[in-house]
Amino acid sequence: MNIIGLSIGEQCAASLIIDGKLVGASQEERFEKKKGYSGFPTKTLGYLLKQNNLKKRDIDYVYVINEQVTGLEFSLIQRFNSFSIEDYLAEAKNYYYPILFKNKKVQLLKIFKKKIVKKTFPKTIVDELIKNGENNKNTQIIRKKLVNEFFGKKVNVKFINHHFSHALYAYITNPINFKKALIFTADSLGDNENSNVYLADQNSMQLLFKSNKLNLGRLFRNLTLLLGLKPYQHEYKLMGLAPYAKKKEASKVKLIFKKYLQKFDGKWIYKKKPKDHYFTFKKLLEGFRFDNIAGGLQSYFEEIILGWFLYFIKRYKKIDTVMFSGGLAMNIKLNQKIDELCKKHGLNFFVAPSSDDYSHVLSLPFFHYVNNNKKIKKITMRRNSLRKKINNLNLGFDFNKFNQQKVLNWASSKNWKIQNLNLKKLSYYLEKDKVFALCHGNSEFGARALGFRSIIADPKNFDIVKKINLSVKKRDFWMPFAPAILDNYQKKYLKLNNFKNHYFMASGADVSEVGKKIMSAAIHPYDLSSRPQIVSKDKNMFFYRIIKSFGDFSGRYTLLNTSLNLHGLPIVNDYKDLIYILENSLIDGCILENKIILRNF
Repeated sequence: MNIIGLSIGEQCAASLIIDGKLVGASQEERFEKKKGYSGFPTKTLGYLLKQNNLKKRDIDYVYVINEQVTGLEFSLIQRFNSFSIEDYLAEAKNYYYPILFKNKKVQLLKIFKKKIVKKTFPKTIVDELIKNGENNKNTQIIRKKLVNEFFGKKVNVKFINHHFSHALYAYITNPINFKKALIFTADSLGDNENSNVYLADQNSMQLLFKSNKLNLGRLFRNLTLLLGLKPYQHEYKLMGLAPYAKKKEASKVKLIFKKYLQKFDGKWIYKKKPKDHYFTFKKLLEGFRFDNIAGGLQSYFEEIILGWFLYFIKRYKKIDTVMFSGGLAMNIKLNQKIDELCKKHGLNFFVAPSSDDYSHVLSLPFFHYVNNNKKIKKITMRRNSLRKKINNLNLGFDFNKFNQQKVLNWASSKNWKIQNLNLKKLSYYLEKDKVFALCHGNSEFGARALGFRSIIADPKNFDIVKKINLSVKKRDFWMPFAPAILDNYQKKYLKLNNFKNHYFMASGADVSEVGKKIMSAAIHPYDLSSRPQIVSKDKNMFFYRIIKSFGDFSGRYTLLNTSLNLHGLPIVNDYKDLIYILENSLIDGCILENKIILRNF
């Protein structure tokens, strides 16, 4: 049985399972080489089929995310890929303001007519979207047409609810042996829901609560724009900026937010509802410093979500585990606080890895193996439990021998040094503050670099941050890199409640005194916290060996880890991407499976 999972639109991605096993998945942006590319994942599907020796006719079912509108009009203008800050401001002023403040009907594609990219979809689909837009009556029809056109036949297409998909993703990635669990899902909006709670056991998952009244995702997004950053992309920068806030000033900001959404008490309780989340708060926050706005927002965000979790934890006393999934679960500071809350109540906590809307494609195909009772909002597993179906995220493009040889040929033509891989020599280079690209195996799915497409360095010397930013990343000064730590040393370098949330950088963690001394370049420069990756043999053997060798050489079993990409570009996929980085940066060298290539230094 060959089943495809599809996300069509702004989180464009695809996956493939064969006989119940997930064999591959990728975001389309990696193949299009355009960060935030939107549309239909044509190239990803082509790769997955070819890699697994399948023809289009061999696909039995296609599962597609979202039963309702999914943002096809925004995809047509390539918003995530092409919009500048000025474009997002124009969207707020010319699209959302007339709708929210003047109750006018406004057509997005007329406002941004010049930004329409007609090759995003076939002409008939483009014409339909320009004429009628996307709505709940035509969205499934349009997306079925796209699927059938790609496969050249009528395919069995099934559309899946947004938040049930987020919940199942947490369920199938959770390594904890639980008996009963609560699963929370939260984001800005999907299928007209944004804050749901499910009760799960070994064979089923049932909806307990749903709402579309949580405004925190929209608030975070609009304040990102208010601070001059790109919404939908840079919300994490506000989280990184928050520790710099002055508590007194941040508290004033927080009080402004609490005049609106106040708490959860069986439902979301508002003192009053904001008319919008940009213009309303732009006026109210005038005069506050950027760092204090970020600090007040993060504190408010944590307080509201923790109250929501606590409400259900107190009422479901037979559970042993809590899970979290969806876009808001990307906030690692919040996840650390939830972990602490669960520990106080004797509960396990698991946050789904990289659980934004791209992750839907990882859970979608597994809906084929459940009975979905929509009347009582419950799914039941039809065969063996789907628990622990996904235990790693190296699901993308395979950097095979062909790709490696292309890089070696280029290096030779550019007079780079080519050496056989010697881990002890590599450790020597790293201790001398050399910065390396690491590229091997299948690429990571999602937002986090996990040692398959990474930039690595010795984190002991804080000056390496400046070197990496100047030579490769151009990262904002307040944003930290991450430490990758050998699993045997996690307790020595970190203060952990729960190591299971750190294989995929899904949660924050406090750092021990030892860790602060040897990882200064890979922890937050102000509050000295971290977003660690614990590296184990079963998750990434090659990266494990590199860190272990470096530890044996230096006495420090950790390396700085950040994603292998240039600013504004997707993470490296193939040899062309890697060569582009090596040509357009000052990175010192690159590690392949059996070779090291070195710039002349």
